[in-house]
Amino acid sequence: MIQSEADRRRTRFVFGRHRARMSAGAFDISVQPLWQLYEAHFWSHAHIVRDIVARAQDIARELVDFRRIETGAKRIAFEREGMGITLNSVAQGFITDAIADMLRNEGFESAVVDLGEFHTLGRHPDGHPWRIGIRNALAASEVDRVVELDDMALAVSGGYGTTFEPTGRFHHIFDPQTGASANRLADAAVIGPRATTATALAVAICVVGEERARALLEASPGTHAIMTRPDGSSVTIGRS
Repeated sequence: MIQSEADRRRTRFVFGRHRARMSAGAFDISVQPLWQLYEAHFWSHAHIVRDIVARAQDIARELVDFRRIETGAKRIAFEREGMGITLNSVAQGFITDAIADMLRNEGFESAVVDLGEFHTLGRHPDGHPWRIGIRNALAASEVDRVVELDDMALAVSGGYGTTFEPTGRFHHIFDPQTGASANRLADAAVIGPRATTATALAVAICVVGEERARALLEASPGTHAIMTRPDGSSVTIGRS
């Protein structure tokens, strides 16, 4: 059955809220007000605040909480004025999976879908797993490692993806609890059966850090993560 655009958006919203619950709020689609705050302060200069850290904390406390989103059969509403949602991270993985599913249904046995996230079908025609390079989190021009995928998906999240200012301290991966940009890890690469899930997990792991990553991965069977620490060292969790 072909879904309408409204139905697809609702599906992404429901998935996003589900992932927010599973991650205890580390992944939260209601962080849009934080994006608006940082964009207005750093980029458009439409609203420069004296203490961006304190203001972000206020915004997080007042306007960021997926549990304050009310849903019905035909409506999505917020408990407080000024709240908003972003489905960008969900949408990227969702579309990647949708195209991979379409190709599989059309009879493709070997393919790579790359829309910022990756979803592979089968193996490379030479018989080996698909080999995907991951950039160095501390040096954008270098490939840090290569992972092999066989009928699996890959999503990588790191603050370097969108920075608001030159130091990289302020970026687009927000900690919903504090409003600050999440800097416990340089990046997180998650491999699993679905790009949609891998994307949400990668963001959540960047927020919670290495110590809590295992619990998130155990809640999503078949997934594992390669995390890069701020000092450039790395650790893999969740792979037997």
